[in-house]
This record gives sequence, C-alpha cells and structure tokens, in this order.
Amino acid sequence: MEETPPDRLTERRISMHVDAHDDEIWAVLEGEITFFVGEQRCDLGPGDIAFGPRGVPRRHVVRSPESRLLVTSVPTGVAEWFTRNGTPVAFAGELPPSLGLDAAAGLVGAYDLHVVGPPATGG
Repeated sequence: MEETPPDRLTERRISMHVDAHDDEIWAVLEGEITFFVGEQRCDLGPGDIAFGPRGVPRRHVVRSPESRLLVTSVPTGVAEWFTRNGTPVAFAGELPPSLGLDAAAGLVGAYDLHVVGPPATGG
C-alpha cells in the first residue's frame, strides 16, 4: 500500500497502461479523480474506491487542485518498481523529489507493466 503525497497528484495524468500481474485498488482520500478502467469511467471523490484488474488497461486524471490517493497493488509485484524508482524519506512531512514520469515509463517493462496509450485528458 502506498499513499501518493498531495502535491504529486495535482494535475497528474497517468498514461493508459496494462499490468500483467497486479490488481490495483485505488481509494481517494481527498480531491476528485477520474479513473478509466477498460471502457469504464469512474468519477471518484473522497471515500470512493475503484478496482483495476490485472490485464485490463487503466489510467487516471486528477480533476481537483489537490488530491490524495491510496493505492494497493496485489500481489504487489509492481511495488518493486516503486521501491527502485522512489526516494525514501525520513519524516512524514518530508517530500521526495518529483519522479520524472516520462523517464520512469521506460523502466516499467521489466515488471510486466506496459504503457499502451497516452495520459487521460480533461475530467
């Protein structure tokens, strides 16, 4: 399980991708986020949850100025990608540097996570 810091989700658009091994569960803690899973669109707010099954294309776009999102990957194979590409912090209020999504997208193939389309636009 991993919570994305609020400033990392502002205006964030994630490319359409398929994860061959992991299911994902997204819980919106704050803000408004639209998830696209296959052909479905889910507009979520605080307290709402969405599910992205393995093998199904998915992406999301943040629609509010600030958001917080809790992501759970099962069986957590993709967690290794976050561990290798993230920056540890010592204190809860300390934020790591932003992750360059374009550069990081090229590193996901080793985890059977494949970008299959552009980021979501609009909300």
